[in-house]
Amino acid sequence: MFWLQSIIGVIYHPLAAFSAIKYDREDFKWWPAVVLLFLIFPVRVISIYITHYPVASLLPIHANIPLELFKFYVPLLSWMVVSFAVTSITDGECHMREIITATAYSMVPYIVFTLPIALLSRVLSVTEVGFYNFLIGVIWAWVALLFIINVMVMNSYSLGRALFTVFLNIVGIAFLWCIILLLLALISHFATFVEDLAFEIKYLLFKS
Repeated sequence: MFWLQSIIGVIYHPLAAFSAIKYDREDFKWWPAVVLLFLIFPVRVISIYITHYPVASLLPIHANIPLELFKFYVPLLSWMVVSFAVTSITDGECHMREIITATAYSMVPYIVFTLPIALLSRVLSVTEVGFYNFLIGVIWAWVALLFIINVMVMNSYSLGRALFTVFLNIVGIAFLWCIILLLLALISHFATFVEDLAFEIKYLLFKS
């Protein structure tokens, strides 16, 4: 039950939990991390539909489910890839599988507490939207703190070095997205060029 201890430990004692993930490599299992990553999406979708509408930031009628999927998993995937690249360059000690696991476990506060807060919103009025937003903010601050802690513990960094590495990760993610968007734009322009060229060739052949 190492995985269950780690999940509970992330909430109560994150330093020990991430240390256990790092050093108990013989007990490593993929499936808890995969399950946690999978749970993020249904938690998000359910929270959209059960959050009381006066305090909801997104109403179900306006929800774009594929976009919600994109908004959660693309940043997480980007973090995993960039974090592995950055920590490899900066003498980190993490393997890719440990980064994936630590990333999944860092999302535990969101997975565990989002739905209870959404249910709590059912008894809140529009005048208490500030309190609801505060609770959501606490969850995301907690998640951000766990990301910093997992970078620090999993790579045996000092706090300062971990913060700098997180900053490099964020810059790296922004750079990665810029490169991807640039490539997509180039591919789109190239496809348009090929389409126009084919049209011109077809026009000339039929004209002759």
